[in-house]
Amino acid sequence: MREQIKKFCILSIKMEGFKRFKEAYEVTLDRIAYISGANGEGKTTIADAISYAFCGSPFWGEHSSDRLKNTES
Repeated sequence: MREQIKKFCILSIKMEGFKRFKEAYEVTLDRIAYISGANGEGKTTIADAISYAFCGSPFWGEHSSDRLKNTES
């Protein structure tokens, strides 16, 4: 029987072609992180990326992941 993961720490996340980040963009976090910025800077994008990586759905729980893809040419 495999042991269940009880806790984890996200130290970085790299996004590419995800929402506003067409090109590769990496966020480095510490054990305690505070994410701040003006509107449109990518705070929710970071939350959506983490949620999508672990749960397969955006942070706010939408069922479609279509809005997460960057479709700019």
